[in-house]
Amino acid sequence: MRNNFLYSVTVAIAAVSLFFTACQDEVSSIGGSITSSEVTINIDSLEFQLDAKTIQAPAFESRSAFTLLGSINVPEYGELNCSYVTQFLPAESFQIPDSITPALIDSAKIILSIPKPYITGDTLAPQQLTVFDLTQQLPSDISADFNPEGYYNASAPLAKRSYTLSGYEYTDSSFIASSTVEVPVALPKQRGQELYAKYLSDPEMFVWPQDFAEYWPGIYTAPSFGKGSIAAVQQTSVYLYYPYSARVTSTNEDGETVVTYEQRADSTCVLTTAPEVISNVNINFTPSKQLDGLIAQGKSIITTPGGYAVSFRFPAEEILSTYWSGEYDLGVINNMVFSLPAKPISNAYGIGVPPALLLVKTSEMDAFFAEGKVPDNQSAFYSSYSSDAGSYTFSSMRDYIVNLKNKGLAAITDDDVDFTLIPVQVTTEDYTDPTTGVASTQVTSAVPFILRPTMVELDTQAASIIFTYSNQTLN
Repeated sequence: MRNNFLYSVTVAIAAVSLFFTACQDEVSSIGGSITSSEVTINIDSLEFQLDAKTIQAPAFESRSAFTLLGSINVPEYGELNCSYVTQFLPAESFQIPDSITPALIDSAKIILSIPKPYITGDTLAPQQLTVFDLTQQLPSDISADFNPEGYYNASAPLAKRSYTLSGYEYTDSSFIASSTVEVPVALPKQRGQELYAKYLSDPEMFVWPQDFAEYWPGIYTAPSFGKGSIAAVQQTSVYLYYPYSARVTSTNEDGETVVTYEQRADSTCVLTTAPEVISNVNINFTPSKQLDGLIAQGKSIITTPGGYAVSFRFPAEEILSTYWSGEYDLGVINNMVFSLPAKPISNAYGIGVPPALLLVKTSEMDAFFAEGKVPDNQSAFYSSYSSDAGSYTFSSMRDYIVNLKNKGLAAITDDDVDFTLIPVQVTTEDYTDPTTGVASTQVTSAVPFILRPTMVELDTQAASIIFTYSNQTLN
């Protein structure tokens, strides 16, 4: 540890006597005196070699609105294969005209909506996906290491589609302006007709997702060809298509109104994925020899989705020992900032670093994700990656160190200082206090990051902590 005192500020408060003079030339001491004291503000810049190690990332339940699909094999990163299982949230009301019967449903499609920024790899690489019906209900405690074997019939695929993620077949301006790539997968026409017939005969089944899951447990979607790209699927939806007769009014040469009917095509979305239903990414990741080599050298490596996380012991006892080592009467902790240098791992696929890391007490990590908690700046903190500084900086750890100070050095346990770093996807919301008018940003969710492959090397041997506290000596 290297301990550098950046600066100290000393304030002297001198004794003051108050005197009043009466009309009769008498001097009376009415006031008192304020005891002299000295206040020192200490800002310590501390550098630590953390007791850190790379660990296998826990397989948490995916609560993200996204799923992942595809395969890549990157020499610097490793081999990643992602599929997903999902239930459907049905529309309570199918927006289909009453004149349309199930027999008039002429096609049905599953459409995968993929945001363009969340595609990793070669968008021109040929890919193929296969969709299977689930044959039984998904478990409620599903997680990223879920094995779909036994939940579908591998010999009876529902649909199959070859595709690329470039959208090169679309040249219209609407696609160019769009932020998503859509991959349509044709379903058997009979499936669409059966689905609509079921809605007409039993609309109550479409009110509650759990009731609908009894009828259709969901789908399993897997890559069946290609190792060129991985895509984050924002939504998987089912559309029904049907023709209808449109009434067209026009005026002929004689000025008379003419009514004609022409056949047109229409469609409606009847099922989609949503946080209200079970949806899970099945992650199969084999790290590269390069990553394993770095870990063998003692490097701290983090990857997504899944793979590796980093655990370490936070040097709270050393920091508090510094705080208590001075001779003073009163002390106040002002702030503590923790910074970890980080660097991208070079690769040809454009795989970057995790955009944000969660710093959470290891003993509370499972409950944090299982209960949908958010960072509280006491046992869990988050930091976005700064490309300018090349680091993750956790800037508000005052409450954590104050709680330990109040607990006392002898009462600090391993649970208080053992932490894990995990990539997270953070959602925030701007909020203005109606009383004070002060605007602030609140974190509304922090879930494991699965939007794309990432990897980063943390320099845990050069962690820095800026610890600010004030003390006062009474004379």
